[in-house]
Amino acid sequence: MDSRDPQEMDPGIRVIQAIDTETDTTLGSLISWGNHPETLWSGNLLISSDFPHYIRESVENGIQKDKTALAEGIGGTAVYISSSLGGLMTTRPSFSIPDPFTGELLTGATFEKAQAQGQQVGLLILRALQADDAVEIEKGNIRLLAKTISIPLANYKFKLGFALGVINHGITEWMKVRTEVSAFQIGPASFITVPGEIYPEIVNGGVVSPPGQDFEISPLEVPPLRSFMPGEFKFVLGLANDEIGYIIPKSEWDEKPPYLYNDDDSPYGEENAVGPEAGPIVYGELRKLLENFK
Repeated sequence: MDSRDPQEMDPGIRVIQAIDTETDTTLGSLISWGNHPETLWSGNLLISSDFPHYIRESVENGIQKDKTALAEGIGGTAVYISSSLGGLMTTRPSFSIPDPFTGELLTGATFEKAQAQGQQVGLLILRALQADDAVEIEKGNIRLLAKTISIPLANYKFKLGFALGVINHGITEWMKVRTEVSAFQIGPASFITVPGEIYPEIVNGGVVSPPGQDFEISPLEVPPLRSFMPGEFKFVLGLANDEIGYIIPKSEWDEKPPYLYNDDDSPYGEENAVGPEAGPIVYGELRKLLENFK
């Protein structure tokens, strides 16, 4: 679910299966989906990979319980990468997930619900890989571009964390953080790496200038990044090579009243972002890399 307006999501689950051409066995798989791995919610005090563990387990080993098997696994090593999940894509305790074996609707913040969620996503992936429209790629050229960038650090809590050594990231220039973006292509599949949690509207479209915005500007991060990505299959890899927090469209930035859409409170996101310039800078630098592919 999208917990912040505008209601823009990246619902696609993207997957690649790498197969050994000599043995016809799976070497591994890459799975990308835009949803915070926080189904266990804030009360969980255990270290856990949340629902991605059950996605990987399902894809590798299949989905079975007692004598009931819903799908066979493909083997190999499954790697899960979060996609565009800012804005904020999450699974709240009140949101129900059906148990794939019994159909029981599971709510709350439990491991049983996280397992059911991972198994349901795993079922979708395994069925997609077996579908008639799955595309086989035997060979493809590889292209890669990367760039180091600097973003102004405006978040005073982050500044304090840097000063106290709580955040060990480093600052370049005066109050700027260094990070990186990249774009690469393998045959008909293209990829961009994003150093944080990017809002889906920057990727897929739908950036708005809502009432209550801190900056009275039109959307800057347009057209969407996916429109510049080459090939048939377009992967967005979030939290890739860095974590600078949320990457928010500048026209949707909101720390001061009046708040967006005349709400009583400020929206969640800005408090965990380096600042309002992150959105247009990350967007602009990725767009330049993608335009150099052409």
